[in-house]
Amino acid sequence: AKCEEPQHMHLSVGHDPSTSMTVSFSTPSNSRCQSKDLMIASVFFGTDPVNLANVAFDNSRGRQFSASSQDKLGNLTEYTSNYIHHIQITGLEPSTKYYYCCKKVETHVLRHEREKKRSL
Repeated sequence: AKCEEPQHMHLSVGHDPSTSMTVSFSTPSNSRCQSKDLMIASVFFGTDPVNLANVAFDNSRGRQFSASSQDKLGNLTEYTSNYIHHIQITGLEPSTKYYYCCKKVETHVLRHEREKKRSL
């Protein structure tokens, strides 16, 4: 099964606005991923839009919020949010244009990316 795409993406400045950014987005709580426990929210980024050579990831599943309310007739309504992710990207070069892509990827894909970087 194919995973649903991240939603509600936005950028905010990091601790040092010249070298860091925070990428925030949500992923559906009812994901159709077969192995959703092995999926990690990730941001691939780089200066070349065709080759996003760097990756940062969310070490958690993301945060999820729940709420419930009751109307005048006593009907209960429950709400559970999507998973919310905030991924910090550091070590950026000032005055440089970066491209990024938010994804949920399987853990073995990230492991392969890390091994590839170590061998360079």
